[in-house]
Amino acid sequence: MLMLILTIAISILFIYLIYKAFKKNTSSYSMARFRQKLTSRAHTNQRIFERYAEYLTSNPYQNISLKEWEKEGDILEKANIHKARLNKFGKSRLNGQLFYLDKKGSIYTITEEGNQNFI
Repeated sequence: MLMLILTIAISILFIYLIYKAFKKNTSSYSMARFRQKLTSRAHTNQRIFERYAEYLTSNPYQNISLKEWEKEGDILEKANIHKARLNKFGKSRLNGQLFYLDKKGSIYTITEEGNQNFI
């Protein structure tokens, strides 16, 4: 009888120690992953790009330049910023050219002679 109680107590203690070890490792591992993500170069670059996007969104005269070698996701992000500026301000500069949006929803540019070129 004493041997049975001792075996049960040792089993419970063993299970408890395994549980504590597993719980401690997962929480510290989660914290390490979180810390690594915040200090990674990719996260820093993403934050810089987000701030740049906010800056571009707030000023319709700031040029958005699209390059051929940029990633597709970056081009789509810049195109969305351009569309948002057109809707918000009625004008937006893209690749050095100022685009306007009229009340009907048509997009146009103005030539040096003052004529409207609808796109």
